[in-house]
Amino acid sequence: MKPFVSLCMIVKNEEKVLGRCLESVKENVDEIVIVDTGSTDSTKEIASNYTDKIYDFKWTDSFADARNFAQSKATGEWILVLDADEYCDSENLKTAIHELKTKDKDIDAYEVKIYNFTGYSGESIVQNVSIRLYRNDETIGYYRAIHEQVSKKEGELKTDVSSLVLYHSGYLVGVIKSKQKNERNSKLIDKEIKTSGNSAFDYFNLGNEYRSVGNVEKALESYINAYKNKPDIRYSWVAFAIVQIINCLCDLHRYLDALHVIGDAELLYPTSPDFKFFRAKVYFEQHRFDDAAVVLEEVIENKDKYQYCITSVDFLEYRPHQMLGLIYKHKNDNDKAVYHFAKALSKNKFCNVSLFNLIEILTNNCSLAEVESFIQNNVVYNK
Repeated sequence: MKPFVSLCMIVKNEEKVLGRCLESVKENVDEIVIVDTGSTDSTKEIASNYTDKIYDFKWTDSFADARNFAQSKATGEWILVLDADEYCDSENLKTAIHELKTKDKDIDAYEVKIYNFTGYSGESIVQNVSIRLYRNDETIGYYRAIHEQVSKKEGELKTDVSSLVLYHSGYLVGVIKSKQKNERNSKLIDKEIKTSGNSAFDYFNLGNEYRSVGNVEKALESYINAYKNKPDIRYSWVAFAIVQIINCLCDLHRYLDALHVIGDAELLYPTSPDFKFFRAKVYFEQHRFDDAAVVLEEVIENKDKYQYCITSVDFLEYRPHQMLGLIYKHKNDNDKAVYHFAKALSKNKFCNVSLFNLIEILTNNCSLAEVESFIQNNVVYNK
């Protein structure tokens, strides 16, 4: 019987994470295709525990070339694409595959949601969507050397949204530094810009590379170029570019400019908590603490209204509670500060800002036994 879903992966020196990825999918995919682009560690040995379809591919400075080669070795009706530093929930994947068998037969590909863990230990989440499920059809494949995209050779690629969620650890600070991703990515983006002209998407990705190494001025310039040349406001990366423009303006302390951009963004995306949070962030930096609190409390009290999270689910509850804790600590309202810091920690136990401030307030006002009891019952062991 022909396999239904083939997992296709391209890998290089992924011994630390490959097993985690393959364990998360092995029960639900029918075929695993691994394309190695030059590993010198035990990556291929680990892969051999899950499949005998392991192929070598000479790197051509193009992720699209490698992905299309992997697809050429797959025999399933559908292709599932994962990177080694990604993984999924087995039951969620099982449901998503069942959907493939029952959904519209005219659909060519499906977008999935990806939660990217960032920072030093995954204390923050940035989300995006990407096509990771598509029909194994010779007319469908990848293009672009980096930030590769699925397309159809002729006609429109008909897409829909899958319930599949992926988790990605490749943007943790230590991983980026160890793999020198910035240097590699910038080189490939420059190549794309030279070959494709003034591509808005390339400028967006270039902005991300500049910002990740701290070159905020160049990042802002790139994001503005991306937005000015956008093909359509409905592209998912366009809203992300607006968020990054605001981030850059805040980094440069250009708060009035940031508020102007936020105001326009709120009109375009009225159900997004992202821009509400950034408005509060600017107010906070301007020491307009009461104004910031009003914005944040309105989001928390009406969270059902703000379900269109553009870049992070953190902006819906976790980050608002964290900032409200800081605001009320500044206002010497310890009861409210403790409440919000504890709520932030209940949403993200890695929030050191909330933990340290909470402990400071408690140790200044309570006995050691009371502090230990509070943290054990309200913070550390919350799931």
